[in-house]
Amino acid sequence: MGRVRVLIVDDDPVVVESIRMTLEDLDYEVVATATSGAEAVHKTGELGPDLVLMDIGLPGSLDGIEAATRIHDEWKTPVVYLTATAEEDLVERAKISCAQGYVLKPFRADGLHTVLQMALHRRVMEQQLEESESRYRTLLEALPQRIFYKTCDSVYISCNERYARDFDITAHEIAGKTDEDFFPPEMAQAYRVCDEQVLASGETNTIEEKYTIRGEDLWVQTVKTPVRDEEGNVRGLLGMSWDISLRKRAEEELERYRDDLEERVREKTAELQRTNRRLEQEIAERKRAELELREREKQYRLVADQVSDNIWILRLSDLKMEYSSPSVEKILGYRPEEMLNLPTERLLPPESRELISRIIEEEVLNEGESGLEPDRARVFELEQIRKDGQRAWTEITASFLRDEEGKPDRVLGVTRDVTERKRAEEALRASEEKYRLVVENTIDGVFIAQDGVMKFANPVVSAITGYGPEELARVPFSQIMHPEDRERAMDVHRKRLAGEELAAAYTFRVIAKGGEQKWVEVGGTSITWEGRPATLSFVRDITERKNLESQLRETQKMEAIGTLAGGIAHDFNNILQIILGYTELARQETFEDDSLQAILREVINAGKRGRDLAGKILTFSRHADQEAKNVELVSIVREALQFLRASLPTTIQLREDLRVESGMVSGDPTGIYQILINLCTNAGHAMIEHGGELVVGLSQQDLDADAAALFPELKPGAYLTLTVSDTGHGMDSSTRNRIFEPFFTTKGQGEGTGMGLSVVHGIVKAHGGAIRVESEVGEGTTFLVLLPELEGVATSSVEEQPTGEVRPARVLFVDDEKSLVKLHGQMLRRLGHEVTALTNSQEALESFRQTPQDFDLVITDMTMPGLTGTDMAKEMLRIRPEIPILLCTGFSESVDLEKAREIGIRDMLMKPTMKGELEKAIQQALAGS
Repeated sequence: MGRVRVLIVDDDPVVVESIRMTLEDLDYEVVATATSGAEAVHKTGELGPDLVLMDIGLPGSLDGIEAATRIHDEWKTPVVYLTATAEEDLVERAKISCAQGYVLKPFRADGLHTVLQMALHRRVMEQQLEESESRYRTLLEALPQRIFYKTCDSVYISCNERYARDFDITAHEIAGKTDEDFFPPEMAQAYRVCDEQVLASGETNTIEEKYTIRGEDLWVQTVKTPVRDEEGNVRGLLGMSWDISLRKRAEEELERYRDDLEERVREKTAELQRTNRRLEQEIAERKRAELELREREKQYRLVADQVSDNIWILRLSDLKMEYSSPSVEKILGYRPEEMLNLPTERLLPPESRELISRIIEEEVLNEGESGLEPDRARVFELEQIRKDGQRAWTEITASFLRDEEGKPDRVLGVTRDVTERKRAEEALRASEEKYRLVVENTIDGVFIAQDGVMKFANPVVSAITGYGPEELARVPFSQIMHPEDRERAMDVHRKRLAGEELAAAYTFRVIAKGGEQKWVEVGGTSITWEGRPATLSFVRDITERKNLESQLRETQKMEAIGTLAGGIAHDFNNILQIILGYTELARQETFEDDSLQAILREVINAGKRGRDLAGKILTFSRHADQEAKNVELVSIVREALQFLRASLPTTIQLREDLRVESGMVSGDPTGIYQILINLCTNAGHAMIEHGGELVVGLSQQDLDADAAALFPELKPGAYLTLTVSDTGHGMDSSTRNRIFEPFFTTKGQGEGTGMGLSVVHGIVKAHGGAIRVESEVGEGTTFLVLLPELEGVATSSVEEQPTGEVRPARVLFVDDEKSLVKLHGQMLRRLGHEVTALTNSQEALESFRQTPQDFDLVITDMTMPGLTGTDMAKEMLRIRPEIPILLCTGFSESVDLEKAREIGIRDMLMKPTMKGELEKAIQQALAGS
């Protein structure tokens, strides 16, 4: 015989490996291992091991004992239990199961070897016994007699097929049954009495008896012999029966002829004797039958009194109780005598009475059907009324009792109280409904993933993915993931399935059924679903949140760039101020040299271009001062379109789509005009090669809270929406993300500075609006500009302020830049003014405080260390409220012209300032004083 082939079943990998090593050391062959009962059953059928070493306490729906039972029933493979505990319930279950032994963990190798060898030996013995039983069964079936074997309690153990055919069953089905299952009560009782006599006496007994099988009367002769064990104790009864119907009929005929002869010989005397004997026999038989009947009634009543179920008899004639066992009081609260003749209205609610009537009617109608057993039973559930008025649910098993003609006249029933079970079922249904409602109505998607698909998904998952539940159960969920995120998401899924600790949630993109890309946030945990590992996940569509985050990042980036640009412009303006100022002074000194004048003129022109560039940077960063006016947007759009029609090539068709007759906004007309010109110029450049259509639209739009959420910089309210759409080459995502950055451009060298859209962005922000772009490569581009709408106001007119007469003044000039102080000192003196120029704001304030009447005008820088220009101006105005003050700045985040005038400052000058602009501002300030 070769090595013994063993299947190890344990859910602990360490234990499995230890057993494997021990078995291999003992020269066993480990054919496979399994971690669950279901897997053990599958591998036993597939591999056919000689022995299965099975852990009792396996996880899942099929534990070790149930798996061992299936293996034994299917393949007769010997099973030895492994257990780490000696818990009494497990040991008891193991004892009555089909295993060949068990081993306690931890185990010794020699002990394990001994148990396995005993199990294998026992299996060999069982096989030998099965072969012996097979030979015995062959012999048994070959005999013409009916043969059966019973226990000492008259319970059938086995029989041959000849005996079983009398009862329309197989020999295997007779095990566990008694004569009461096949014969009328009187015959079954007589057979039991005979069995008890044989078993008590220990002697063989032969009886002749008549019984009816399948409608045929048979006479049989039965020999019953006690069966003893090796010690001589009676352990059962063996019976053999012969059909003696022919002999009995012959004997009856002979007896009949003999009786006739005796009647003729003895005449009246013999007739009287026979009559007396029949009477005596009838009396004795009746007494015996009455005794048996009283005994059976006593036994039945004892059973009825002791069982927890209520046994009852109902008359069909009036549907009232004829008998009820004492258990009825526990179930319905009535004593048995109270149940007799109790109206059904007291016991049954209307729906239960209707059900009873329908069942009885159906069964009565079925009486004429062939093939129905007369003793058939009907099982159903019924709600009844207790004595205290409470309702109780019961399970009824009922069958007909019949009169002498075989017609049903009563109902025999057994009632069991199932109220608690019904309550538990109802609670379970309510719980399932509650959780179903939660899962189906939660705002998050819920799904269970197993075998690469979604075995369960709530409606939210379908709404996110576009796939129905049936499709999700077929389509691998990896196909729904975005290709760029698939590997990362599947790696997280595999780790979560393996039970690893992971972050609460992670995000990735999915491709919905219609092709739409969405961002989702997924969290979950590992679970067991239908006996196998799976993951329970919660998914939320965060596409809108991602879009808002992207918009917010863009806004923050532009704010940061704007701050940087403002700082650069401030320093640039100071440098330009020095260049332009000294260049103007130089021009005044070189009137006779035309060539030098031309050179200085070019320097001034370059400086002015630099100033314009700085102005654009300040406009982008929203630091340029603008005086707000009420502007009619329709007229500006039409004026810009008239200009554009003349400048665009004929290959580009310009079309207007103005859906408002008038629309007012608060802002700078020049800035709004610049927005439109820049956007249309860019659109024309995108269509310069192949032509196309440029559409400029204007419409009104009311943003509610939800719509305003798409524009973080806007509040709910009324807006005018300016749209500029082209059919050009479009932009990819990387270009879209950078178009508002200063100096970023897609044009070639010499075609632009890249400040156009950044200036547009700054102007829109300065007007309290928002700008968005929609574009795809090859699909054209659309810019949307939203500006707050003014309702019920008219366009304001700009009045020219009088400049006053030119006159010299005593000027206090303050700036922390020494070069600017020196420059403006010379410039102001050349203009005829008396100048006190200082670089320290504290020193300047102290000088003004000592002699405030010595100055006609104060010109101060905005940003200075220690004391700012506005703070110094406030103190000076407190000392001398009428003093004219001009505020100079390269940019201002905290003060604009309106706020400056609220303080009392006459005007604000943006650096760099030309000499003529400075003199004009001085004269206006002096005239205002």
